[in-house]
Amino acid sequence: MDRYVNMRPRVVQYNRLTNPSRCHFGIIGSSYNINNSKPLSLVDLAKPYNYLYDVIHDRLNRNLAASWGVKAAMDFSLIPDKWDIDKWLYFTKTTPFYPKDSFKEGNKGAATGKLAGMMNSSATTLNLDQSAIISQDIQLLNFIKAEMGEVMGITPQREGAISSSETVGGVERSVIQSNSITEWLFTLHDNIKKRVCECFLETAKVAFRGRSIKLPYILHSGYQQMLEFDGDEFAECDYGLVVDNTNDVQSFLQKLEMYAHALIQNKQITTGTLAKIWNKASINDIVRSIEYDERKTEESNLQSMRMQQEQFKAELERKAVMDERLMQLEELKLQDNREANIRDNETRKEIADKQVELKRDLQALIESDKTDFEVDQLIRQRLKL
Repeated sequence: MDRYVNMRPRVVQYNRLTNPSRCHFGIIGSSYNINNSKPLSLVDLAKPYNYLYDVIHDRLNRNLAASWGVKAAMDFSLIPDKWDIDKWLYFTKTTPFYPKDSFKEGNKGAATGKLAGMMNSSATTLNLDQSAIISQDIQLLNFIKAEMGEVMGITPQREGAISSSETVGGVERSVIQSNSITEWLFTLHDNIKKRVCECFLETAKVAFRGRSIKLPYILHSGYQQMLEFDGDEFAECDYGLVVDNTNDVQSFLQKLEMYAHALIQNKQITTGTLAKIWNKASINDIVRSIEYDERKTEESNLQSMRMQQEQFKAELERKAVMDERLMQLEELKLQDNREANIRDNETRKEIADKQVELKRDLQALIESDKTDFEVDQLIRQRLKL
């Protein structure tokens, strides 16, 4: 009879205000594949190939141990008399000849005068080479690894094994295809991590209930400040997590890193935003920082344009004042010229009138009865006037 001890509801329950009846059994996981009424993971798909790989690898180790190569047959009866094996091996290795004494045994007993060794034997070597079988085992191991990678969707190009004959476009397409095949696995795994973080957050709400919390917090300005939280208020709130680490996000970050140098050269982003890009900050933080930098850059450009317009306006006003003064000077000059011309005309007219009057007076003096001396005196007086 089965006995169950300490049967009770779970102490830590992850309830929500929107759904108070929500319960969680405390285990987090996902079934990757249930097409065969049995959950299968990525490791389960690779297990048969792993077992076969171990079997072939064990056979390869035994074949390597059994492969002794080609061995020469050594007839001890052919070694010269009073020679040991070490001396014979040394002489054979250091010289192109190996010594033998065919009548070594012919000096003893009943074999006197007879040749030593088995002269009718044709087996001079023993072939213990297993290189062909070892090569087959190595080919089988490579085949198993290739099949395992194909089943799991991981190509050699994704692992970094790129041959010199492959093109850049072919390698890129292979990596993209491999990422597309395994993307659903990473999506499921990211979902598991998200649920783990949510359960951790819910557990923290239970742990902090009934007491206050003091934690250090770094503000946006870089200063550290101690913040105090009410545990009950923290436990009564619902929190959610957003985790995004897909291939699109990684591609976005890589492209952003590529263009970061050009952006900071054009003064479109600041050094702080560049540091966030290099530190792999969240997409929202990076986007907000870039938007803030763009807004500051736009405000700076507008201010510069406003200052340029004000300077241009001031220059136009100054030019207008100068033009007006020049026109006034021209008018004064023209007026002075007109007055000078009027004065010159009046002077000429007065001189002409005086000349006419003088001629008339002279004519009258000449026609009078006065002497030349008197006429001369009158002329002088008239000229003085």
